[in-house]
This record gives sequence, C-alpha cells and structure tokens, in this order.
Amino acid sequence: MLFPATTLGYELFINSDPIGAKASIDEQEVGFTPLRLKSIEKKTFSLKLQKKDYLTVSKVVTMGVDRTTVVYMKLIPSKLNLVFQEKGYKLSVNGIIVGKTPIQVIGLPNGDYRVKNRIKPSRLLQPLIDEQYVPILLRQGIWRDSLE
Repeated sequence: MLFPATTLGYELFINSDPIGAKASIDEQEVGFTPLRLKSIEKKTFSLKLQKKDYLTVSKVVTMGVDRTTVVYMKLIPSKLNLVFQEKGYKLSVNGIIVGKTPIQVIGLPNGDYRVKNRIKPSRLLQPLIDEQYVPILLRQGIWRDSLE
C-alpha cells in the first residue's frame, strides 16, 4: 500500500485531538498523529487510531477523490470525570447517591449517565416543595457544573 517517496500515488494527512494517537491502516501500524503519508495507492482502506485512556476510533477512507486526503478524528476519553464545586448538595448518579458537594467522581466508564444534583429548597418555596432536582444527562467526555 505504501510506496517509496515518488510523485506517483496519493498523499494522506492524518491528525487527531489529542495528538499522539497510533495510526493503523488495514491493521498495519503506520505511525503517530499528526502524520503525513506519501505515495498511497488509490483505494479504500480502514484507518484506526488508538491512544491510551481513549476509545479506539475507526474510519473507512477512500483515496482518489482528490490527490491529497486529510483525515481528522477526535478521540473520546475512555473514562469520565464529574466535578461539582458548589457546597451542600447531594449528588446522585443513575439513582445512587455518591456524596455531598463539593465532590469529584473520577473514572466512570464511558457511557451515558443520569446525574441529579439535589438542591436545598429556597425559603420562599419551602411550603411548596421539600427538595428540587436538577437532572443532567452526561455524555462522553468531561462535564462540569460551573466554570472557574
């Protein structure tokens, strides 16, 4: 698939966020991102990127539409971290109370979670409700309840 550096063939640029992912074409390791490969055959192949602490991503790439093909892939962390900085609230993840804020929940396996932050009732609403929940749907990546 790879040819000696000549003017024949096609050129492939591979980049990722974060950089430093191991790139493989049809299960053959070709280097680490960012990466520039010259003299690629005009064909379709499977590109796979792997990096420690991130999920493996794959993509089918077809060379030949243009002389140069650019591929960019965003890697997704394999673990999730929650950080709640405000004090005094109870935090539950998928219905299980994990503690009071401020709290960090580190290393959740990648996936979707229902996060509830039990809010102290305000004095004005006290007669109406005993507690209030703020539901949060956590998706792949890092989520924060506030920025500081």
